[in-house]
Amino acid sequence: MKAIILGLFGMAAFLGYSFYLEAHLTNEILVPLGVLLIVIYSITSTKYILRSHELVVAFGPFRFRYPFSSIVLVRRSSAFGDLNQPVSVNFTFSTDHLIILLKSGVFRAVIISPLDQGRFLRLLATRGVKVEGPIPGLNPPRPPSAFKR
Repeated sequence: MKAIILGLFGMAAFLGYSFYLEAHLTNEILVPLGVLLIVIYSITSTKYILRSHELVVAFGPFRFRYPFSSIVLVRRSSAFGDLNQPVSVNFTFSTDHLIILLKSGVFRAVIISPLDQGRFLRLLATRGVKVEGPIPGLNPPRPPSAFKR
């Protein structure tokens, strides 16, 4: 919220100054500056909130809610090719990410990158979401079988 207020104050000050100089500077400088501020705010304020019944992805001023009942599968990925899901929304700027496949909706896949992916996957698994592959700290590696020859 502070970033929004500060950004609006800065834009208003710049707008006043640009009108003082010349009116054409407003379109040439203010619009790209405003877009840049919104992009920076969105990148720096991205967070993922796990509630009792849903995952909330906060991306700048936007909030996207995904009920756990609509999540089909969560899987890890670290490949560029997986970023090109047919109908997906990407909330990450990393190649080490999680892909959340959804039952329905406008987007069929959501790509996120929490800082502690192991903990995030454990929390999802405890809420009944199907997680593909081993979950760090939840699925310990199996010891070698004593009956193998």
